[in-house]
Amino acid sequence: MGQRCIISADDFGLSRGITDSILETSDKGALTSTSILANGEAVEYALQEYARRKDRLRLAVHLNLTEGEALSDPNDIPLLVDARGRFKHSPASLMFSYMFATTARKAQFRSQVRSELTAQWHYITTRASAASADGHQHVHMIPFVFDVLAALPGITYIRIPTEPLYYVRGYVRRYFGIHALTRFFFLFLGRRNRAHAESGGIGTNDYLLGLLFSGHMTLETVAAGLSTLKHHQAGVIEIIFHPGIAKELELQLWRSGHADISWHFSPAREEEKILLKSERLRVLLDDTTHAPAQPGWLEFWNREQHIYAPNRHLDVHAEQTANDLLSLVRTPKGMSLIDYGCGDGLMTTYFTKAGMHVTLYDPAPLMRERVRARFQHDENVRIVESASDITPSSADIILIVSVLQYLSKDAFRKILPELREILRPEGVLYIADVVETGAGVLADVLSHLHAGLKNGFFFEAVRGIIGTSFSDYSAMRKKAGFTTWDANELADTLKEEGFAAERLPKNFGLTSHRVTFAARREH
Repeated sequence: MGQRCIISADDFGLSRGITDSILETSDKGALTSTSILANGEAVEYALQEYARRKDRLRLAVHLNLTEGEALSDPNDIPLLVDARGRFKHSPASLMFSYMFATTARKAQFRSQVRSELTAQWHYITTRASAASADGHQHVHMIPFVFDVLAALPGITYIRIPTEPLYYVRGYVRRYFGIHALTRFFFLFLGRRNRAHAESGGIGTNDYLLGLLFSGHMTLETVAAGLSTLKHHQAGVIEIIFHPGIAKELELQLWRSGHADISWHFSPAREEEKILLKSERLRVLLDDTTHAPAQPGWLEFWNREQHIYAPNRHLDVHAEQTANDLLSLVRTPKGMSLIDYGCGDGLMTTYFTKAGMHVTLYDPAPLMRERVRARFQHDENVRIVESASDITPSSADIILIVSVLQYLSKDAFRKILPELREILRPEGVLYIADVVETGAGVLADVLSHLHAGLKNGFFFEAVRGIIGTSFSDYSAMRKKAGFTTWDANELADTLKEEGFAAERLPKNFGLTSHRVTFAARREH
């Protein structure tokens, strides 16, 4: 299907009880993303706990104009708050108040919304790394609010709550209540807001689940929604949950306003927490998004290997590959690079020394453990458990080195939509060390020996070749297969998935007989 899922929980930081439940579903469940309320009663606690999990948990800002206390001075935003500084509008009343206002009053609304959204965005992003935004009660979908939001600096992704219609037995009332009306309203606004975001280079999700059945997300509703989306084009699916109940004495400040307090104490929230921790949900999500390696290769790389004998070869190859890429980048400082299928992450230090922020991902848990141990104290390196943890439209560069030979061609095609969503509109996907069809083992052997002779590890290279020929790597290569690509076939495959690709004159690294492609998103 080629779908990518973001499993998200809203209301992070609202209360200690709800925050702890969200953290639990990240630590022990399927949760990959959470949206934090800058005016939540437990926001500082939430930020502290997020800092311990930032390598595996995506953070979005849950912008709020309808419940609780504003961050701005009440005198600066009187159209939004009462005398105590508490928000006084529901999403509907805010929208209609703006619609029927005079031209001058509309300008005041926009200015005051800009002040409050800026304050909330700044409060979170100066304390944690966040580039994604959505709205409490989806208030950000009101067109004038959305336009203000999209103009804030630093935003690369905004949630668009457009949900397909799908049927679940036993939930007939949901198709006629307020959630159904909200769903149709957002379908109407979604096209307009998505176009506005994309024109500004801001990424969005393609689909959403969790609106019609908000507060009643069960395995049945999630399965029905995902089943419906099998018939849609590939894209990003964001699935929203609200796990965990607030504790008895929490939300005292919010009680004094017009917030829907009963919802935050609903038993249905606890059921959603249980669902997020269930193995059945994990299996369902894996069936939806998993693009496996060739049979056996993932298991092979998930145990200790010694097939590339000399460490000197690994180090030289990593240095050469990193330098080859950096030679194509004019100003690497501050850029975001994702090493997809990173293995031991040997190129990482070269990129961080150049000023890049590096995200490492490998499907093999052993590899993730290794790089996590190696880079746990490096603030410029992030290790993610799943590619779905990477924020859409966040990467300036995605680097894939010596990976395609271990993926079936169908598996590679399935991850391309995911890579396209991760890449910024002006970003570049580099696919290096691709084995061309017709290239035999002899070419690899000669390349290895040449590198050893040139870099002072010739005899170690000879021993490594002999050892590898008797290792289980050779047997696995015969058993699991070794994918090769014709250069034109690879270029056509990239084009079919929305990339404009070109073969570079030189391959990255030491194996000159292999191929590197540079691919950019077609707009």
